[in-house]
Amino acid sequence: MKIISLNIRGLGSCCKRTWLKEICKIQSPYMLGIQETKLKEVHNIMVLDFWGTLDGDFAHIEASGKSGGLLTVWNKNTFKCEFVIKEDNFLAVVGKWDNTSGLITFYGPNDAKGRKILWSKLDLLCEKEEISWIFLGDSNEVYGKHERFNSETNPKGSRDFNDFIQRNGLLDVRMGGNKFTRVSDNGMKFSKLDRFLMTSGFEKLWRKIGEKVLERKWSDHAPIALYDLGEISVHQLLSSLTPDCIFKDKLKNVKLAIKAWMKERDGDIESALKSAKEEVNR
Repeated sequence: MKIISLNIRGLGSCCKRTWLKEICKIQSPYMLGIQETKLKEVHNIMVLDFWGTLDGDFAHIEASGKSGGLLTVWNKNTFKCEFVIKEDNFLAVVGKWDNTSGLITFYGPNDAKGRKILWSKLDLLCEKEEISWIFLGDSNEVYGKHERFNSETNPKGSRDFNDFIQRNGLLDVRMGGNKFTRVSDNGMKFSKLDRFLMTSGFEKLWRKIGEKVLERKWSDHAPIALYDLGEISVHQLLSSLTPDCIFKDKLKNVKLAIKAWMKERDGDIESALKSAKEEVNR
């Protein structure tokens, strides 16, 4: 099982649809949530083109002017849609997936007041305890300043976001890959705005849940993937990670090896280096 989320910043161009087609071909998601389509209409032909198979079904919310627009696509052989809820800034698809599950694709407004209203609306959905919910999308908000670099944080906005997560007991899956999911157009500001959140009921559907950042191409946001670690091979996991993530992990392994080497020598750096030089010169 795998779910993909992406703020694509416009689905009208051929290059972005080709990119989305590549993502679907490589990742083979069961569900896909797209934010900021910037489209008034989404046609079957378009979805079929990037989804790649005839087993896809979808729901969408049209853009307002040249902004917004949400699209959710799912494998209808795996997920049986029963009804759809459309509101400003979120699209909820509810149906059967082992149990009664709901997938909510959302996009946080640019202003903190608008985001707080969105969190309040999503609170009402979380009250439906018979449904296992998963939220995916661009929150336009962060937990705190540690999720931004060279970018300002709104403390009140962060508190409102944290309060929403805590009062609904939502799980924020630990993310692998890049630390940030969005980079500014000038390449100087970084933020973690995209994420998956879920209720405990949804967590029980999968044996072990993982989340990772995929390669960013034609948007200021990178795609993120939620997957069942029990169904993904090591090769698939490594091949989908970005190069800097793999390099970071290699450095981590080197650091651990150095620590172990130093521990064997009781932390005596000078003696350890002298011993190492002697071994090299033999």
